[in-house]
Amino acid sequence: MLDTMTDPMIIYVLERDEQAREDLLKVTTNAHLLELARTVPRLPEVETMDAEQAMFNRPNDPDSIPFYTIFRGNPPFVR
Repeated sequence: MLDTMTDPMIIYVLERDEQAREDLLKVTTNAHLLELARTVPRLPEVETMDAEQAMFNRPNDPDSIPFYTIFRGNPPFVR
C-alpha cells in the first residue's frame, strides 16, 4: 500500500496517527520514508477553536458565561 501513496498522503497520515508512524518505522527500509517518519510533526489533538473556547470558558463558572446568567435573572454583562 505504501507504494501507491504519494508523499502528501503519507504526511497526512503521519500528522494524525502515531500508530501509523510506529508501524512505518517497523515495515520499511526506504530512507525517504524513514526520514518522513522521523521529521513530520504530529498535529495537536485539540482543535484550535476548541482550545480557544476552553480558554474563554475558564474557570468554567456558569456565572461567567452570559447565556447562563440570563436564566438566573442577571443581565448578560453586569457593569
